[in-house]
Amino acid sequence: MGATCCLLAEGNYGCCPVEHANCCADHLHCCPSGYNCDATGQRCIQAESFHTIDSYVKFHSTPIRSKPGIDLGDAGEGEIDEQLQPVACGYRRTCPAHSTCCEVPDEGRTKHMCCPLKNGVCCENACCPPGYHCRPNGKCEKHAARDGFIDFGF
Repeated sequence: MGATCCLLAEGNYGCCPVEHANCCADHLHCCPSGYNCDATGQRCIQAESFHTIDSYVKFHSTPIRSKPGIDLGDAGEGEIDEQLQPVACGYRRTCPAHSTCCEVPDEGRTKHMCCPLKNGVCCENACCPPGYHCRPNGKCEKHAARDGFIDFGF
């Protein structure tokens, strides 16, 4: 689910819980795409039909946290130790227990590599911890937290 950045009354940015939202002049509310804020900012009015809905309350944004990706290792052949429960990774290949198998592009083919993290997020040439997503140049970025967001179900 996406969000839209809007200026808050304090001068910093907050988030509206819908993509492509219109930020209201009161710096507290926002309306979904296709709706405009009324004078109070508490209602959203659809331009063509004049249908109204309650506006959304913005929530504070969180700083973006970034870290380097973790290098992938080759998936290996070998005996399977049932006690350690290795992770299957491609045809007759495995990764160590508590790791993640990643399929990465390699000169027009798919190569199977091992991320040393359980539930790791596979990137093109590295992997990221759970809760992060891949960014260019082997970086990992933490997903934004939505502390203080109240979903009123509109």
